[in-house]
Amino acid sequence: MMAAAQAGSALAGGYAQMQAGSAQADVLNAQAAAERDAAKQRAAEVRRQISQARGSARAALAGAGVDVTQGTPLAIDQDIARRGEQEALMTLLTGERRAREAQFAADQARAVGRSALAQSVVGAVGAMSRGRWGGQSQRQVTNYSPFLEGENPFAGR
Repeated sequence: MMAAAQAGSALAGGYAQMQAGSAQADVLNAQAAAERDAAKQRAAEVRRQISQARGSARAALAGAGVDVTQGTPLAIDQDIARRGEQEALMTLLTGERRAREAQFAADQARAVGRSALAQSVVGAVGAMSRGRWGGQSQRQVTNYSPFLEGENPFAGR
């Protein structure tokens, strides 16, 4: 009876830890998705700002009578575009790295929960076997033989 209670307690504890790990993993996966979404929004904002900066620079140069389709004005426009795209891509990369870190942590939380459940099953089986065999260790039970105690019942036959 005591063994059954110990086994039940071990299983309940392991199951609770597995559920907690799963819940933590769900939160971390949601965080990963949020990191990706935020990075996409920040990258879109960078691109929008760069587009405005390029437009303002072209308008200012054209207003001064400069041909913006060739030479230095074109090189400046291309440089602004290149730098802006690099910044947008770095923003996306940073968001992806953060998302992957969160996903890795989610995977770890799930693994810890599953491991706790597995350990609780082993503990429950151990508790039941100790109860079944009267607290004897497995070695003691395995080595039990009627021939080791008393006389051999088959001797002389």
